[in-house]
Amino acid sequence: MQMGRSIEANQESRPALTIFWLQPEIAEEEWIRFLFSGWDLAERRVVDLHRVEENSLLVLSSNAHPLDRLDPAFLKRISSFSRIGLFHVSDEWFCGGYEAYRNFNFVLRNYHARFFSHPGIRTVPLGWTNGIGKGEEAALASQRRTVWTFAGNRNWVRHQMVGELLHVTPNRVRLCQPGGLLPVCREEYLGWLRDAAFCPCPMGNVVLETFRLYEALEAGCIPLVERRRGFDYFRLLFGENPLPSVRNWREGARYMQRLLCDPEVLDARQRKIGEWWQSYKSKLQSELRYFVLRGFAGEWKELLQRDWRFRSGTLHDLRRRLELLRHHTLGAALMRIRDGVRKRGPSILWRGGPRFKENHEA
Repeated sequence: MQMGRSIEANQESRPALTIFWLQPEIAEEEWIRFLFSGWDLAERRVVDLHRVEENSLLVLSSNAHPLDRLDPAFLKRISSFSRIGLFHVSDEWFCGGYEAYRNFNFVLRNYHARFFSHPGIRTVPLGWTNGIGKGEEAALASQRRTVWTFAGNRNWVRHQMVGELLHVTPNRVRLCQPGGLLPVCREEYLGWLRDAAFCPCPMGNVVLETFRLYEALEAGCIPLVERRRGFDYFRLLFGENPLPSVRNWREGARYMQRLLCDPEVLDARQRKIGEWWQSYKSKLQSELRYFVLRGFAGEWKELLQRDWRFRSGTLHDLRRRLELLRHHTLGAALMRIRDGVRKRGPSILWRGGPRFKENHEA
């Protein structure tokens, strides 16, 4: 009972927490600070993993520190701590090495997948990227100058999307080749979002969730997200939500045109989504606070050590591929296989895909 009273007391106060950034910079920093804005935060940026301390949250990116390459001595030291958690980011490829989770009091991570079902592991939405900030009050959707906007790197899904939506005008669209120059500068991109009624949010590099969704929500756009046959990713991630989800972009075009015919309905939809998003963010902060406090109280650590028996290797590679296929259309999956074989040879079909997140696609 004492533990429960202690957690309840901390819920009312500002508990202390040190965030350790274990790489020079990550795109999610402002979002993570927002999630813990009700805490008495300290921050440290370190390169030497052995410098981490108690009462800390380690933000670790698979880009800089793949789990399966972590120093065993570092993990052994972490397991001896009594109050330390992990925030695992940049793992949309589901690269494995999750045995490391057993060394922490709790784990927060991005990208929902069924094999992370455990009381001590909490999936957190990807959130917005650094530099979004809060600008002026969002204009009504019916008063914005463009119907929809999109800027980003080209892939098969995005190319198909633009082809289906281009006749819905006026719009602002810019696609570029992966690895090329950015399609627009940051300030111009944010201006496009604030001036558009809708923002289509097709899948990113390998999964359906992208930063674009959250940037659109912060700008007051109505985002359009994708769902696959038998797989509604965003319902699994958020629970019940008012986000418009489409099975294909022809359906997305019809949805936008239908709302454009009635400005009052359009503005009401924008308002409903905005109110849900503000409520969801507040709820998420509260839930994470309770989860982390329970983690620091030791509630999850024994469960992770006893029950979390994740194993990397061939079985995980198969599960990872099947999970990623749920995010793809048939066309996108075939294009990914074709490109993989062309770049890395037929052995990719049995040796697996990328071990880490590759070039970021905006």
